[in-house]
Amino acid sequence: MRTIFVECGRCGEEHSVRASKESLDEYLNGALVQKVFPDLSVDERETLIGFRTGIWWCPSCEEPAGTNIAVSC
Repeated sequence: MRTIFVECGRCGEEHSVRASKESLDEYLNGALVQKVFPDLSVDERETLIGFRTGIWWCPSCEEPAGTNIAVSC
């Protein structure tokens, strides 16, 4: 399992999601987040989308901004 960390580009709040390497690789290679991670919440899937795109803001912020991302192996 890997832990994905994404920091809100607006307020700096950090969120994390745990995912298997295989699932994460499938998603990063173009599969739909809903297909690969059907059991995750909407907010968790949005965190993964932010990790993939580099643009993420937490649910309490209203506008997108640049994002800092990291992976723990």
